[in-house]
Amino acid sequence: MADHYTLDIDPDGLKLAKQWLGTVSNNLHSKGATIAGTPAEIGDQWTGEAATSITGEMSGLGALMKSPLATDLEAIATAIGTLEGHYRTALDETLPDLNSRWAAADQAYQDAVDAADASYDRGTRTEAGEPPLNRAIRDELQTIRSGAISAAATARQTTRDAIDDDYEALRTLLRGKTRDLGTALVEHTPVDVPPSALEDYQGKGRYPLLPFDHSALLGDLGLTSEYLQNQLEAVQQEARDRAEDDVEALREALDDGDAEAINEALAAIGEHEDDPYYPGQLIDLLGHEGVLDLYNQVEDAVSNYQVHVEEVQEALLAFNDTVAAGIESLDDPAFAQFSADFTGQDYSARIWAIIAASDNARGRINAIAIANFGEVYNGPPTAGQSTLVPHIFHFAYDLESTDLLEQWDARSSGSDLADIFTHLDDEQRDTVLQRLLNIHTDGGTLNDGEWQVLANLYGEALQTYRDRGNGVVGTEGAAYPSDEIEDLLEFAHFPSDTRYWDAYRDHLEDVVTDPRFLSWYLEDVMEDGVSHRGLTDALRTVDADAESLMEQIIETRVAAEDNPDAIAEMIGYLLKTEELLGAEVNLGGVLKSIVESAIGAGVKHPLTGPTLGVFNALLSEINRLEEIDASWDEAMGDNAQHNLLGFALYVKIHGVPPEFDAWLDRTGRGDADDPDAIIDFFQEQKADGTDLYDDINELVVLIDESRDEQ
Repeated sequence: MADHYTLDIDPDGLKLAKQWLGTVSNNLHSKGATIAGTPAEIGDQWTGEAATSITGEMSGLGALMKSPLATDLEAIATAIGTLEGHYRTALDETLPDLNSRWAAADQAYQDAVDAADASYDRGTRTEAGEPPLNRAIRDELQTIRSGAISAAATARQTTRDAIDDDYEALRTLLRGKTRDLGTALVEHTPVDVPPSALEDYQGKGRYPLLPFDHSALLGDLGLTSEYLQNQLEAVQQEARDRAEDDVEALREALDDGDAEAINEALAAIGEHEDDPYYPGQLIDLLGHEGVLDLYNQVEDAVSNYQVHVEEVQEALLAFNDTVAAGIESLDDPAFAQFSADFTGQDYSARIWAIIAASDNARGRINAIAIANFGEVYNGPPTAGQSTLVPHIFHFAYDLESTDLLEQWDARSSGSDLADIFTHLDDEQRDTVLQRLLNIHTDGGTLNDGEWQVLANLYGEALQTYRDRGNGVVGTEGAAYPSDEIEDLLEFAHFPSDTRYWDAYRDHLEDVVTDPRFLSWYLEDVMEDGVSHRGLTDALRTVDADAESLMEQIIETRVAAEDNPDAIAEMIGYLLKTEELLGAEVNLGGVLKSIVESAIGAGVKHPLTGPTLGVFNALLSEINRLEEIDASWDEAMGDNAQHNLLGFALYVKIHGVPPEFDAWLDRTGRGDADDPDAIIDFFQEQKADGTDLYDDINELVVLIDESRDEQ
């Protein structure tokens, strides 16, 4: 009988990898030591400038081989060995035990069923000549039998559930240990592996188009670095020269209207899509205007009947692959500028759509294509008219099985748009968002499916920035993407018809009601003077609960063990923008949130005894005033609200001060629920000039000062 549980893991493969890496590491360390020691062996036998350079290079190479190369490989081998051990324990010990327990549970159930059947058979058996068993007795025996079987089934299921839990715990453990190996690989790989390299290898089964940056690794090898740099510049120049010749040939063919020459020239450029340097040099040579001009010239040749689409489409798309590879080779700032300049030209969106058809077009190209979808005409060809667009789309995208937007959506995410958006200026950002969130196009209004794709890209970009900001909270010198978020939020209401907001409402609510996000975002925008109009409108759009958000933000800051002064300042920031969370949020609302949080379950400093009674009484008084719509200021006096707020916040952060417990006991105020006890205690502390008063009052002062800052 086959085992119930299985695991698809290979400890033997890990063992081989560990042994191989260990051997390589040992060889690197041994040979590195030999090379590093060679200059000493040479000594004074060779002197001069050349000798100094070469022996220095020997020392650097030997040191590099020993560390980081040998040590990194050794660390990776050790990490692989650790995972191998976990895999072997799982296969040799844990998994057999789980399967044994499962089989035992099944056997126990079967034994119980057999016993119940046997008991029933004995009880209902009659000897020859005896009258039939009374039906009532038979029914009772059947009930007993069924009950025993049901109990056995329940017991088996309970046992199975427990074993399933243990199996899932094993899988979770192994996933975590496997991720640990992945972390070790990242940390101990001598050079950074960019995401594009992983896309090339995993998605397309090819090695990266561009070599990795190893400049940091070879920092101590001056001659080697210089040689490699000269070699790099030589191959780059060679690639540029080839690109220049190919472009000149293409332009000449287009000027002559020679269909055969046009095809040959396009194909010649298309042959270099996998070249590490040619595509990038091509884009650098042409720039956005030159790229667009070549496509437009091809389109003119088609429109002027110099060449038919069917004749040129295969060579054009090969050319297109090289162009896409070149654009993708740009880093984020350069890509952002290129895409903004390119799509800023008239009728350029349709050409960008052609480029996005290439398998070399990754997330960024496809994200920009989605943003400009409303500017692309992708309808059926016009009868009797010779045009490049939209005819070429039917060949490039196979529109019988998919449309343009569907492919772009599958190949991109909001993270890709965020990578670009960060590097655009204000005007460029506005242009991108106006096009992305424009429900109306020259071809009519987008249908619901099309609009949802655009809305998802917008919402995902917003969530990406939120996640990036949340990810750096607490790090020194953290740079928050507040400007980008505010720009995105200000366009949340760009579609004039409010029903279109529903397409990204969930994304919007997920971000603007995230207390961790609000805690850093509000502080950042207040300090830097960034507008928060977009956040204000977004909170109203999702109908955010002001008091709940206030409580969550404070709770988040306290749980993160932020500096108490920073928490007090945050409350001031929130109060400074009452309209942000609703006009009803004031000091009374803040106090209520803190008091409710302080007496809630699971808090860091739980309230007990008389102190809990005092806080409950205070909360009851706050609720009473709310019910009769009484003014907090008038009911509690000028400074009472400040004192209560400071004390409640102090208790929330630090716990109940011993002085308060002692005061309640000494004055007898702890014998009854007394909402005024805190105020009277605070006034006494103030009169005595205690350190506790100073600490609490400092919180109140910080709240007031940050609230009143202009």
